[in-house]
Amino acid sequence: DAFEAPDATMPAILALLSLGLPAVLAFSWFFDITPDGIRRTKTVDDDTQNTVVDRRINFVVISLLLGALVLSIYGNFRQPPEPPQSMSILIADFENEAGNELFSGLIEESLRVGLEVAPFISAYSRKRAADIANQIGGTGALSVETAGRVALQESINVVIGGSVRRDGTGGVSVRRDGNGLVVTATGFAPGDQSELFAVSERADSDADILNVVAKISEKLRRALGDTKKPAGAGESESFVVANLEAAAEYLKAQELQFDRKLEEAAVHYEKAT
Repeated sequence: DAFEAPDATMPAILALLSLGLPAVLAFSWFFDITPDGIRRTKTVDDDTQNTVVDRRINFVVISLLLGALVLSIYGNFRQPPEPPQSMSILIADFENEAGNELFSGLIEESLRVGLEVAPFISAYSRKRAADIANQIGGTGALSVETAGRVALQESINVVIGGSVRRDGTGGVSVRRDGNGLVVTATGFAPGDQSELFAVSERADSDADILNVVAKISEKLRRALGDTKKPAGAGESESFVVANLEAAAEYLKAQELQFDRKLEEAAVHYEKAT
């Protein structure tokens, strides 16, 4: 960019330098340029042997310096990948077809935590979205359709919807005992609600649901443009809890804190602990 050269110029120069360096080093090691022309090093008179050794050392030093120069040029001129543009998302209510009431709200909140691991993703408050849904004639529930209307009004980029169901329902079965779960998440455009992407994961049991949501979060981040896997991924992407009841209590405390009901929130935080 500094020389207004095409993007392929610098990689081509680096490739030529990288290929030419070993060739020049090999030539200088086995051949010498003398007044009589190019001669193999071993045929040079013994009187000049010390000079040949010194020249070899010089060639090695020069080669190392040239290699360092190539690395320096590469490090200073290569273009780092552009970070993804900031985007906002709204997580709609997941369809809970698994028969476990603890999943309602828990999956959405855990998914929010996992998505916001990526610094360019910000999740719109579901509580605020529910209030807006009431104002525009909704019931407060955030179906994909209602979330889409809120997203349009609030200029939110993507709506995330999904479902959790027992394994063996919906025509798919991978476990005979039926205790497994299938979690699906889909991204929608707020305007026409066209499907942008869809991901899914399976859990062996209810207790494994949060780990599965963490995996879903990673897939969704990549679908949204994330290229980096943060250190400790899988640990910071979901609640770290001993059981689902503790997670549910934590979620209730978060909602009460958002409503500034701090004393009630403290009770649920204590239960979660």
